[in-house]
Amino acid sequence: NQAWSTMDLATEISGSDPMGSVRARLNQYWAEQFQRRLVATIQGVVADSVANHSSDLIKDDSALAFNASGFLAAAQTLGDHKGMLRSLVVHSEVQRVMAENDLIQYLPDSSGNFILPTYKGLQLIQDDEVNEPSAGVYDCYLVGAGAIGSAAGTPAMPLEVERGALKGNGGGSENLV
Repeated sequence: NQAWSTMDLATEISGSDPMGSVRARLNQYWAEQFQRRLVATIQGVVADSVANHSSDLIKDDSALAFNASGFLAAAQTLGDHKGMLRSLVVHSEVQRVMAENDLIQYLPDSSGNFILPTYKGLQLIQDDEVNEPSAGVYDCYLVGAGAIGSAAGTPAMPLEVERGALKGNGGGSENLV
């Protein structure tokens, strides 16, 4: 759970609505949290592969910059299951190299507004939490359909606003939980 608080006096003095800003950014906050957990989960699977399975999930082309040949070699380790791949998770520096080499295709979403980066048909997910095991060398992760699952609950009170009239020397406060 997360909670945010603002003091009414700060709102009056600043002439802005800090709690309104928090509310507006909640969806982005949770999307970022989900992505961080996704990357951490993948890193845990990779660490287990190194520790317990002779690195069977790892294709090391660290001597090369990101390129199609290395990508295809990594995808081929899945054999006939490579068609189940859906996403490629990379560090922003890798995405920069990909963009410089014109390797990224941008697709509009169903409304035509948001541009979705893809590489060879896979959704490209950029996250700077991706490991940099040594200087200038970054891990990249191929993610297949159904590799990660999640479920959202339906709590009776997902958001709650609490007023503290006497807080802030009687100026009042608002807490969003």
